[in-house]
Amino acid sequence: MADQPQFVILFGPPGAGKGTQANLLAEQHGWVQLSTGDMLRAAVKAGTAVGKQAKEIMAQGQLLPDALITSIVTAHIADNSTVGCFMLDGFPRTLVQAEGLHAWLSEQGWAIDHLIVMQVDEERLVQRLTGRRVCSNCGATYHIAHAIPSHCTTCDSDQIIQRPDDVEATIRERLRVY
Repeated sequence: MADQPQFVILFGPPGAGKGTQANLLAEQHGWVQLSTGDMLRAAVKAGTAVGKQAKEIMAQGQLLPDALITSIVTAHIADNSTVGCFMLDGFPRTLVQAEGLHAWLSEQGWAIDHLIVMQVDEERLVQRLTGRRVCSNCGATYHIAHAIPSHCTTCDSDQIIQRPDDVEATIRERLRVY
């Protein structure tokens, strides 16, 4: 029988650094990072049914239906069940999502191993997110206060964009919803 995977939840408001820390830990240890935001943005870019459903809701800074998000995450876990550790980044965000995840994991004989709560001042979050830029070609992320990452030097400067959900009004709504 295979070893039971571990589950680590990084919890905190948008812009707290969950994705950055999860990515670093995943790369360093070979874990799987499950970022609902990344999964949804990929679905939007690909024009999938989920992506089309998510696009308008995300642009308003709102959360997608709990059942939809929970099914997306549990499907990714099931598809990668031999992985040693999952970093859950941005999920669960609601009590219903947490209960759905708990029920699904329990059915598999698994449980959450660690919960890391990240706290950051709201104005710092707004500053971080309004200054965030992303390369639409390779996905590299950086902040306007810093240089473009070296792995993005082959991309054209017009491919460096501000995500639609990184404008101040949407950020404040995302923080209110959080």
